[in-house]
Amino acid sequence: MGLFIVPDTLIGCLWLQLASAIADFRKFRLCEGCKKPMLVAPEGSGYRTNRKTCSNACRIRLYSRRKLEARQLRDQKLSVREIAKRLGTGIEQVKRWIAER
Repeated sequence: MGLFIVPDTLIGCLWLQLASAIADFRKFRLCEGCKKPMLVAPEGSGYRTNRKTCSNACRIRLYSRRKLEARQLRDQKLSVREIAKRLGTGIEQVKRWIAER
């Protein structure tokens, strides 16, 4: 025996999913690549808590964007140390990005 709620329309199903997410205190975060919400859950029913992107495509897009920004900042005569601090990455990584030109 159990209590089951079965929606009879698509919009009813969406509302039920939203209510379930709120009732279970699920956490969502915006993907840094595409800005879509993604479920973050440490118990295995979502993405890792430290994950920043929703897919490999977004991860690669974000990485490419950071490389381009590093090169643009170097063109503006910023030091490698300042670029690394601004982008939140290591100095050696920034040096590799700049040298790829």
